[in-house]
Amino acid sequence: MISLQRALGRTSTDPAERRSEARTQVNRPAVLIQGFERVSCLLVDTSDHGFKLRLGSDRELGDAIELIDVQNAVALLGQVAWRRQREAGVRLTHRVRLTGMVASPFVHLRTAYLQLA
Repeated sequence: MISLQRALGRTSTDPAERRSEARTQVNRPAVLIQGFERVSCLLVDTSDHGFKLRLGSDRELGDAIELIDVQNAVALLGQVAWRRQREAGVRLTHRVRLTGMVASPFVHLRTAYLQLA
């Protein structure tokens, strides 16, 4: 008999796990852009369709997230799917390479990246 998890294509054995795609643990520093404010955080894991971040302190998050992965020169943009204490799961809407030219809606992210690098 095949398990329900396996039938649904889920690879985790954790019953609370609802994602159908593999996540990659990265645990690297990142910067959350909130208007003119920059907030240090940790990019915990990533997948093709989302990521999890962890903040160093309790703070309000809007529904939309702009995150800079400085090490990989990439901006990750998305919508908050869930929040739990200092962590948030985000559905990825855009992944923008910050080296070279970028489309005008993302210029502010490239500028912030250059100031951080």
